[in-house]
Amino acid sequence: MRALMDGFKNRVTQLGQVMELEKTGEQFKAILLPLNPIDPQLELGSDWREMATMEGRRGHVPEIKYGDVILQLKPFWADPNEDVPSPKWRAVRRDDNPANFAVKWWLVKITDQDAQ
Repeated sequence: MRALMDGFKNRVTQLGQVMELEKTGEQFKAILLPLNPIDPQLELGSDWREMATMEGRRGHVPEIKYGDVILQLKPFWADPNEDVPSPKWRAVRRDDNPANFAVKWWLVKITDQDAQ
């Protein structure tokens, strides 16, 4: 089990991105992986949303609750010399199984239209 935990720690160190829990300002590293977009079936019609999963080490991430907003600080795809806005994500599901050393969240991207 120790080898699995060390392997995940190394993955977070190498592949993790700096994230921030908006309500507290706490920063942490987590692995963000894209998922296929979903259509939440809104009354106004189709509105496909980008989704991702985010995994972090238990004890090394803040307490994230349903609906919390998470900022993706300095996205890995951005030029380090370029000032790009931090993408915002909303937590919509959590897998906090005590049998696992990682905590996993499903996130939906917050669009410009959502912020209005």
